[in-house]
Amino acid sequence: MSGSLGGKLTTLFGGGLVGKLLGAAREIALAYAFGTTYVADAFRLAMTALLLPTHFFTGEALFGAFIPAYRKETGEGRARLVRSVFTLLVASMLLVAVALLVAAPLLVSILAPGFEEPTRLLTVRLIRVGSVGVLLYSISALLVNVQVAHGDYLPYSVRPSVQNVAALAAIVAASAWGAPVLLAVGFVVAYAVMAAWTMWRIRRSDPAVGQALRPTRSPGGPHLRVFKRSLGHLALFVLVTQASIVVDRLVATLTGVGGVASLDYAHFVTDSARMLLAVPIATLALGQLGGLTWSDARASVERAFTVLLFGSLLASIFVWGLSEDIVTVLYRRGEFQETATGLTSAALRGFALGAWAATTGYVYLRVFNAALRNREVATAGTVSLAVNVALDLALYGPLGVYGVALATSVSAVVFLALLAVWSGTVKTLLVHAGLPVLLLAPLAILLPRLPVDGLLALVLGAGVTGAYGLVVLAAWPPLRTDARWALARLGRRESRSDAGNTGDGPTQED
Repeated sequence: MSGSLGGKLTTLFGGGLVGKLLGAAREIALAYAFGTTYVADAFRLAMTALLLPTHFFTGEALFGAFIPAYRKETGEGRARLVRSVFTLLVASMLLVAVALLVAAPLLVSILAPGFEEPTRLLTVRLIRVGSVGVLLYSISALLVNVQVAHGDYLPYSVRPSVQNVAALAAIVAASAWGAPVLLAVGFVVAYAVMAAWTMWRIRRSDPAVGQALRPTRSPGGPHLRVFKRSLGHLALFVLVTQASIVVDRLVATLTGVGGVASLDYAHFVTDSARMLLAVPIATLALGQLGGLTWSDARASVERAFTVLLFGSLLASIFVWGLSEDIVTVLYRRGEFQETATGLTSAALRGFALGAWAATTGYVYLRVFNAALRNREVATAGTVSLAVNVALDLALYGPLGVYGVALATSVSAVVFLALLAVWSGTVKTLLVHAGLPVLLLAPLAILLPRLPVDGLLALVLGAGVTGAYGLVVLAAWPPLRTDARWALARLGRRESRSDAGNTGDGPTQED
């Protein structure tokens, strides 16, 4: 698909922005309706239980393994790959859905030892209803990946919006009718719509690919070689990532009522920076660079790393300095009052300390995926998991939810540091974006001391942060050069061959 990288990045960024605005509406509605009560805790944990096994098959592993493998194939090889992966995915997720339905009580007892009986029972109900949605979630994930591999980023961009619209409707209905189980229904409806729309889009735009999306009795073959090799290492990375989430949730239940919900409310804020800054760049990198050599991939994105790192540092300082104002403006209404504000603000400060590393590390992850260097990704993930678990257990007692969030931040820094070292980009990052951080120290001191509160503090703080960032950018030549390069690169149009769409498209298997 032709067009400038800037145009494709605009599609991804625009979709992410709309999705995050709808996500903010979802979080505000959930906070208003349920605050940090047992219903909010049950819903958060149920979604974790549903997405943990789902992400193991369809999250980082599928995204990072399928696209490079697909781009290495041509013609009939692509069709066979799509059909084989579709068959294996559907079979696996059917088993997962049945397991969730049957073993929901056991799963809740493992994930939430600190939950009281009403919370535990509601969580089980939500998991059982939502289990229907895991298959739909998985199918839609594969369809979106097929489109990204073809250079079509629209389905990827609108997926969060579809999810958030359905979730928002479910929250309103659950609150109005006093039926919390409807929260899980929203999950099922979102991905039923997404799977149906993406399938229709694929069959309309590329019938050959659409015909390949059906089960086959023989899903193996040489066309799966690259996919399997990448998937093996990425499966380990996903396993340790999901294990980290399990530990965070388990420890959060031990901090008391509202621990799980407050961490998720806070995580939504810091995750927004990752979604808006890193995900468009990382998705574009994987779609454009999949299957290239490491040297080619590194040459194409190294300068973008420094610009992203500096921007995410600014965002992290802003969130850390104005955490209580952010929580107050976003959430403080209805059932969300002083206790919930204090818990969520503490968690947000902890997450903000490492949000810059999580944001930049996500792009590193995708570039390593594109270059098929997934062994390093798995190793970095394992080390960061060990750090996260150790700090979770050490800090949750004395620091509560702040300690759990701080552990996540430190593990993100470890993950980024390892990938930066192995990619050989540490020197560039330090010289171009690391040293200017010293100039940002006064900003971190100034933001918490603004003379206004609430929305006025956020508006004034955003202006101060932006102006301060521009001054530092102008004062540091290496960073300024990288920013100019990035702007010029985004404006360059790419041809179909530049995008890597070589060879014939998928064809129907006889």
